[in-house]
Amino acid sequence: MPWKVPSIMSERLEFVRMVEAGTVSLAELCRRFGISRKTGHKWLARYREAGSSALTDRSQRRRAELLERSWGTGIYPADRTVDNHIVSLRRKLEPDPQNPQHILTAHAVGYKLVL
Repeated sequence: MPWKVPSIMSERLEFVRMVEAGTVSLAELCRRFGISRKTGHKWLARYREAGSSALTDRSQRRRAELLERSWGTGIYPADRTVDNHIVSLRRKLEPDPQNPQHILTAHAVGYKLVL
């Protein structure tokens, strides 16, 4: 019988399942899985925010792709253009822009509108 080789996705799902079970601390599970606590918290937050599909690897080119799709090719806005627009929207729409209730930051994902 051949050895089972776990996939990265199955390992991440197992990690989240074990954290959610609550029988072992997150720090201990991070040691067992060979990841930092920062990474453990990242995977757990992604899972809680968007489910198992959020555990897949993400491209580091997302911001560049978003800018290209928004402004088109050949136009090179500043790297933080989207962030600056979000700040402007929050100033106009949020009662307290420092503590937004409607235009939320979803770390490592982007932004989320809550009505």
